Order: sequence, then structure tokens, then C-alpha cells
Amino acid sequence: WALQYYWYDERGKKVKCTAPQYVDFVMSSVQKLVTDEDVFPTKYGREFPSSFEALVKKICKYLFHVLAHIYWSHFKETLALELHGHLNTLYAHFILFAREFNLLDPKETAVMDDLTEVLCSPTPRNVGASGDWEGPGCGFSPRASRESRSCQQSDFSPVRPSPWPPELKRTICVLRRLR
Repeated sequence: WALQYYWYDERGKKVKCTAPQYVDFVMSSVQKLVTDEDVFPTKYGREFPSSFEALVKKICKYLFHVLAHIYWSHFKETLALELHGHLNTLYAHFILFAREFNLLDPKETAVMDDLTEVLCSPTPRNVGASGDWEGPGCGFSPRASRESRSCQQSDFSPVRPSPWPPELKRTICVLRRLR
């Protein structure tokens, strides 16, 4: 499965690029926006621009693309380096923050719905007596346990036409069994 990446340059021209180039473009663009006093004012009394919300949504969309790329193309390496727990925590906090402030279009993030469901659903220990989710956290849905069944291809969202990377698919299956 090979993805093609595109970036729109300063003139609005669509440019074909490699994944490393795309990530570099994203990080450079986000850095430029975050350090721009006209976008993120740090002085008292300065107003945020009227386009602030749109710019923050754009930043979140780009950062989501980078996270998705890491999962799709480099999850095996994160496992080997034992960094997957950190990546999962980063992803879950990012998604929960973006959901709280409506910063990502659900259609844009649908390709990662299986992982999002496993990492960002409330856990039984976070659900209070009223049934409401209490506090931030990452975990598993309080749905019935799935320990007794194995994961099938039908367990995964049909949004992405190719199968999940095997290591990520196994991780999602294990996490679902722990519910």
C-alpha cells in the first residue's frame, strides 16, 4: 500500500512529495504559524485574528496526517523501540482535545476510527455511578468483553481499502480483547 502525498506551496500550487517531505512541510508550516505573533499573539491586549479557528483546524488536520502516517507506516518500529505506549497516549490526547473543541472533521479522521475507538473510549474505571464518563483518559469502552472471540477482518472499519498493518491490527485486537 503506497500513499501519495501532496502539499500546497505558498503560491497554492499542488506539489507531489514523499512522506518525509510532507512531514517536513507540515512541521515547518505549523512552526511558522505557532510562532507568528499575528496568529498567536503573546502580548497583552493583542487580538487573535478572525481566521484563528480555521488556522487551528488546519494545524490539527496536518498533525493528524502525521500521526496517521506514523501508525500506518512506522508502527512496527515504534513497537521495536517500545514507544507505542507513548504514541498511543499522544494520539488519544490529541484526538480527545480535537473532539472537545471540534477541531477535526470526522470524515477526515475516519481512516483511524478503529484505533480511535480502542484508545479513546471511556474505560469502566472512568465511568461514574451516573454512567457519565468522568475525567480524561485513554482506555477501552465499557462494552461487553470480547476476550472469547478472535479478531476478524469484519471487526475493522471498511473506510481504508487495504488491511491495517499487521502489527497495528494485532495491537487493536489485543486491546479489544481486554475490554
